[in-house]
Amino acid sequence: MRCGGYESWTLTSSCLQASHWISLVCEDFKEHVLTCNVTHPSLRRGVWAVIQITFSIVSNVSWADRILLAVNVTSDGNETSSVTEEEVPVLYPIHIISRSLEDSTKHMAFSDPGKSAAASHRYQIQNLRVSAVAINLSVSVWREGVNWDFVIVSSQNSNVTCPELHESSSNQTHSEKTETITNQTWSCILDASGEISINITGLLRPTNTWKVASSVNVRSAVTIQYNQLRYHSDTGNMYHTAQVVTEVELLVLPDYTVYLVAGTVGGIIMMVLISILLYKCGFFKRYKDRMMEDVPSSDTQQLTSPKEENTEVAAHLMEPQEPLTSKG
Repeated sequence: MRCGGYESWTLTSSCLQASHWISLVCEDFKEHVLTCNVTHPSLRRGVWAVIQITFSIVSNVSWADRILLAVNVTSDGNETSSVTEEEVPVLYPIHIISRSLEDSTKHMAFSDPGKSAAASHRYQIQNLRVSAVAINLSVSVWREGVNWDFVIVSSQNSNVTCPELHESSSNQTHSEKTETITNQTWSCILDASGEISINITGLLRPTNTWKVASSVNVRSAVTIQYNQLRYHSDTGNMYHTAQVVTEVELLVLPDYTVYLVAGTVGGIIMMVLISILLYKCGFFKRYKDRMMEDVPSSDTQQLTSPKEENTEVAAHLMEPQEPLTSKG
């Protein structure tokens, strides 16, 4: 097996499948040639084997976009041979992740259409490989039933080259009334340990009044795109998109005016009825008056006569009395 003229790789080989048992023995990779022998006395007609060749390359070495692989199969004595060639693309491994942060706004509630509140969606993008990667960073926002006057604020460490990100995002405020805002894209180069922080923040408020309680969602997403003809990711696109969803509740507060008026009127009517009932029961009469009503008329005259009797007694005592004389 002959390969193109690059030295920054190693090869390993193995037999995956075969119609008969065979043993594959390969020599060291020297001078861009890997020689393997099939240790079997003979390969009869119809015998086949699937051989896998694995390339381990150094990722921080510059390569061409494609390399030429040539495979030459010969039999003992070089009686027969078969040659095939194929160009394969060179793909660099990358490991870039994007994730949403926990301090993003997840829930909001409005009961007044004239109110507004601050909402924030926060993201972090990191390069976990040792090689630099060129990416396109896209920010998208979806909203319905609410208006979000947001601004995109970014920060990056020294291992990131992304000059347009800060310049274009710091002065752009979006107040369109469409449901979707997309295609805010920037080109960046992330070196080893490169990190970008994205913060979508601004005032969020309802666009219309409502009479029925409901809920709407405000969603944003950060997407990483790269040249798939030059890079490949072992995890696919699993960690290349992150999103934050804010649930916005539109509340309808109950009107207590009717209940307050009805309660007040009912309380007044109840107080009047209770007062009338207590009056009928004599609750408001003085104790002496109640006692006078309970005593019979004869007793009443006796209760009122002592004053007259005392007057008569006092008058009688004031009359002159005859001297006492002894009889005979």
